[in-house]
Amino acid sequence: RSYDLVETDLSLGMFVQEYWLDQRAEEVEHTFSVKSFVELLKLTGLDQKPLSKINRAVLQRFWLEVDQFCMKNERSDSFRSKLRANMNSLLDFAVQNAFIEENYNLNLRVRTARSRKADDNRQRKDLFEKAKNIWSVDQVRKYLPLFRALDRKKQSVDPIMWWAFFNLGIFTGARKGELAGLKFSDFDLEKRTLTIQRSAVVNDTTRSIDIRDPKSSSFGTLHITNEVIEVIQALFLYHEMNGTIDNDYLFQYQTGGLVYPDYWSRMFKRVQIQAGIPEEEILPSCHYMRHTHLSLLAYRGYSMAEIQRRARHSDPRTTAKYYVHILEEKDLEMAERFSDLIKIEE
Repeated sequence: RSYDLVETDLSLGMFVQEYWLDQRAEEVEHTFSVKSFVELLKLTGLDQKPLSKINRAVLQRFWLEVDQFCMKNERSDSFRSKLRANMNSLLDFAVQNAFIEENYNLNLRVRTARSRKADDNRQRKDLFEKAKNIWSVDQVRKYLPLFRALDRKKQSVDPIMWWAFFNLGIFTGARKGELAGLKFSDFDLEKRTLTIQRSAVVNDTTRSIDIRDPKSSSFGTLHITNEVIEVIQALFLYHEMNGTIDNDYLFQYQTGGLVYPDYWSRMFKRVQIQAGIPEEEILPSCHYMRHTHLSLLAYRGYSMAEIQRRARHSDPRTTAKYYVHILEEKDLEMAERFSDLIKIEE
């Protein structure tokens, strides 16, 4: 079928610059992952290879070099996945425009045993570090009330929003984007339920807020307690007095309008310090509220299946691997119970 293909002496790098990046820019801005992908093409020399010579063997050598780069720089599996997605996008585009006959990158598996072992070790270490950073029962009881009396200099986001954000994050275990996109109409105070049905994210290209449907498995209804109902009622009164109740969103600026989702990430640590939480005990990111919620459920003795449903995970391995960490006091309790079990009476 060679006569069906476009005859070209373009290198892969030239094709990227002259064709693919323009097409890619229609989907997203040249984000970090795209820039990293282009840099790795140059670093490995693949950008100099003729586009017509890109085959399975060439790509295998490229991915082995990428593997070594990722090990050396401790890059995550997510980073690798984005690189592969960009390569597939690039080669699919070349196939669609008849520059090459086939995308040889599809279903190509190139990972060394050494790199997999290194990833496993790093992942175990990361999980251990996460377990040390979630809040215990005593810390939740001690630190959540501090946000009620949060004293901040005049800001575009009132302190009550941070009090609500932390309480809802800890008591529901919802993700940051899900919290940021909550509406009053999502809550049924009579039935004491919250329905998660959207996520607020920042569009990298336009810097506007996109309201998206969460993943299919993330749709769901959670039961809520008096603590959450108190927050909703307080926010309702705030918005009524502020004249912003018609927007229906929980988290808004003083003058109205949905708070940018990345604001919560940028200010998360700083606000905890302002609330009086010791720096060594602050939650590292918004997602640690979710870690705390689910881990405390495990501490309370709920089964993995029950926690998975509450977390709205489609795969129970996600719940087990990333979210259910043994707290220190639970580990101490297990050690003492084991000691009691085998203790020999004198």
